[in-house]
Amino acid sequence: MSKGNKPANKKEVKALSHRVATAPLDVSQTVQVSNCAKDYGNSLMAPWGPAAPCLPMGFPLPSRKMKCFSRGTAGVGSSSALGYVLLAPGVMAANDANSVWYTTSAWTGSVLSATPTTGLLGVASNSDYASASFAADQAQYRLVSAGIRVKYRGTELNRGGSYCIMEHPDHQSLVGDSLSVLLSYDNCTRTRPPGDDEWISVVYSGPKNPSELEYAYDTGNISAHVGGTVANNPCMVIFLEGQADMTVDWECWANFEFIGSPVRGRTISHYDPVGAFSVSSALDAATSFASDLGRKFAASTPEDRGKNRHHKSFVGNVWAHARKFIADQSSKVVPFLKKEGLAMASQALKKSAPLLLEMI
Repeated sequence: MSKGNKPANKKEVKALSHRVATAPLDVSQTVQVSNCAKDYGNSLMAPWGPAAPCLPMGFPLPSRKMKCFSRGTAGVGSSSALGYVLLAPGVMAANDANSVWYTTSAWTGSVLSATPTTGLLGVASNSDYASASFAADQAQYRLVSAGIRVKYRGTELNRGGSYCIMEHPDHQSLVGDSLSVLLSYDNCTRTRPPGDDEWISVVYSGPKNPSELEYAYDTGNISAHVGGTVANNPCMVIFLEGQADMTVDWECWANFEFIGSPVRGRTISHYDPVGAFSVSSALDAATSFASDLGRKFAASTPEDRGKNRHHKSFVGNVWAHARKFIADQSSKVVPFLKKEGLAMASQALKKSAPLLLEMI
């Protein structure tokens, strides 16, 4: 790295990023990961990606793999300058039940709600199946991966405020929580809206309850949790704080497996619980590391951020490697890494790489 405050040149950047990415690893801890587990890990990191994988845990029944999504534009309340996009990932299995709730400029509330009202809209996904399809002994589903991502769509002059990014650690409902409650969770990340048409995201981190490993069904209303899973809870959110006229484009994605008599086009599924658990655990560790750096950045002073702005190109190169291991939203949290941050990054990559290098 350059001495003092001189920008790092391209040769230094390339050499240092290579050293971080190829640091010696304890090969005795290496776990062989199957192709299915690799696809599963990539889908956890980027559920909007091309793959529609299976969940390589539980009994490997032939299933139909399907990607469901919703898109829209959200805004903050004109008086409170608060808003949100809230997702119940499991409910995206049905095309006639609200699974996403988002605010507009008419919203006057301050706590999360999943009941449409003035300034709060609810929408369903584009799944091929309606709620009635999930009656007992008919279609069943289980969630593989999911995520929310938002992109600022206003002017640079008005790009202010912050995003509060949150997935409930046990996939319990976030309904009724205020911004202050969300910020009390360890895994809550706060970041400034990036420019240059960049996305900020929060992703489903994998099963946290035995019910999420099983195929679920619902009678009548999928969001009523009859035969459902905790993933049906509104457990993921991006809370918006900003100018009164702030608007964002949002997308919510979910990958599912479907089985049952109405389901056509089923393909073979795979079973690799060790690989799936290894990938999920390593992603949790890497995401936790990134969140810690994000909190460190949030606590830094404007002077600190100004001094380290010249490291941006260096960080971009190192972080390109880290993004292989870190959920998509984490790469946007840390605009710079100081010397001690680089050391932390190296340690995190060493810890994660034995489990995840097979995914590259």
